[in-house]
Amino acid sequence: FFELWRTRADWRVSGSVPAYLYAAVRNRALSIRRRDAVEARWTEEEGREELRALSPSQGADTLLEDAERQAQLEAAINRLPPRCALIMQMRWHGGLSYSEIASTLGISTKGVENQLSRGLKALRLELAGD
Repeated sequence: FFELWRTRADWRVSGSVPAYLYAAVRNRALSIRRRDAVEARWTEEEGREELRALSPSQGADTLLEDAERQAQLEAAINRLPPRCALIMQMRWHGGLSYSEIASTLGISTKGVENQLSRGLKALRLELAGD
């Protein structure tokens, strides 16, 4: 009601005053409720981020193992045939879809699927042996 009183000079009532007041208060209440819901989601997401920041970080050994594993994977991809390696890089690092890769390289989507399948099979064999 305070907001209504404050903006009383701008009122343009086309029907009954009680109906106008009811609609104005209802709409204001719904707006506040939506805003509160958004603020609650923000607060919840920020709380999760803060918890992640406060939780114990990964140990140095784990980080080192992850870095070594990533290096092994990159080296294994580089040992694949050039076209296969390129397609895997485009898919994983570039985040391109099969059709985007096919369009860029001028091959069929099925060709992209086949290259990725072969590459994954080769990587599994090579990395399983390590």
